[in-house]
Amino acid sequence: MYAIRIMYPRTKGSTFNLRHYLDVHTPLGLNLLKSTTGIEPARVEVDAEPIPLGPEDPPYHCASNLYFAELSHVEAFKSLFAREDTAKQLADDFPNYTTNHPVISVFKVLEIDPVKHVPR
Repeated sequence: MYAIRIMYPRTKGSTFNLRHYLDVHTPLGLNLLKSTTGIEPARVEVDAEPIPLGPEDPPYHCASNLYFAELSHVEAFKSLFAREDTAKQLADDFPNYTTNHPVISVFKVLEIDPVKHVPR
C-alpha cells in the first residue's frame, strides 16, 4: 500500500477553509483523477482541526491521505500535475481555500501489528 500525503502548512497569517476543501476541492481532485486516469484511491482520509501538543501551533492546517494499492496508481496521481489542464484546475482553486501551497509526499505504508509490534 502507498500513501500520498497532501499537507497544508500553517504559517504566520495563513488561512485554510476546511469546508471549501471538503465540499469542493477534494471532490474536484478525486473526479479529475478518475476521469483522466481511471484510478480511484483505495481510501481517502482528511486530518483536520489539528490539536497542539505543546505551546506552539500545529505545523499544518490540514493533511489529506490518499491510499493506493499499487505504485502505478501513485504514478497516475502524479500525472495530474504533469497535465497542464488538470494542474491548472487544481491550482486555480487553491486561493478559494488556502493561502499556502501544499506539501506533497509519497510513502510506502507499513502496517504494524499492535500486539506483536512487528510489521504485518
